[in-house]
Amino acid sequence: MKPVKFEENELMVMAIFAEKTRQDTVITLKEALEVLEETKEDVSDEEMIEIVSSLIEKLQQLVITVS
Repeated sequence: MKPVKFEENELMVMAIFAEKTRQDTVITLKEALEVLEETKEDVSDEEMIEIVSSLIEKLQQLVITVS
């Protein structure tokens, strides 16, 4: 499996919205994405939507293995 690489801006957003589990973080990010999409006003909102969308996809790609 190919490693998932996060961009610096994705890591900052993840830190802001981090929950106790990856799944909970994805749920919170999806809720934030809905709000962003409903209230977008300018280019910076579009950029944030792209960052959050990419982050959600990457978090969903992660497979946690327990040894």
